[in-house]
Amino acid sequence: MVRVIVRGYASFREVLGREDLEIVTDAGTVRQLVEYLTEKYGNSFASALLDSASGDVLRGNKVLVNGRDIDFLQGLTTRLKDGDRVVFFPPVGGG
Repeated sequence: MVRVIVRGYASFREVLGREDLEIVTDAGTVRQLVEYLTEKYGNSFASALLDSASGDVLRGNKVLVNGRDIDFLQGLTTRLKDGDRVVFFPPVGGG
């Protein structure tokens, strides 16, 4: 079991119902954490984050573990450990 802090911004915060969550889970990877969050908060979480065909993170979405983009770690197979902070960002735009 690991205790992780999950933070969601914008649409992810809406799905989770709050900005920060402290979760105790058996999830050992980011993908398993996403599966846990999908079970707990519904398919709208996964559909906002993942490409339904490939299962990969949708282009423009960002997932950080302890401030590091999972694109530069092991992607969705990035291992989680007790005390990690996982942040979900939707695509942003502006000028």
